[in-house]
Amino acid sequence: MPKLVDKNGNELLNLQMSTDEHWTGKYWIDGKKIYEKIITWTGLNVGVSTINHSISNLGEFIDYEVTCTNGEDFYRFPVVYYANGNNGTFYVTYFVLNVDNIRFANNYSWANYKFKAIIRYTKN
Repeated sequence: MPKLVDKNGNELLNLQMSTDEHWTGKYWIDGKKIYEKIITWTGLNVGVSTINHSISNLGEFIDYEVTCTNGEDFYRFPVVYYANGNNGTFYVTYFVLNVDNIRFANNYSWANYKFKAIIRYTKN
């Protein structure tokens, strides 16, 4: 696991991506530590729903990115497109984060796609 520690074994920098919450070794502009966590799930149904991110004592969201794949194609969200290039059915999928979960809205079934959300945030 790629980490930088001081002589007492205290973690100074953690470059390992993980589904467990960990301090990145960076600080936000207000001096708070920046944490990172990866949330994974399979499939999205058409409509609006949520996925719990299980982050406690959330302070501020710094950044997040959501991606998915079916093993052949890779997508980064939001995804917005017309079925026929510049006309036809209009498809859109987007994600919004709040203190409890990741909320999504979409009009396309991503049933067999594997999703990842990488979330960077501070804690209270």
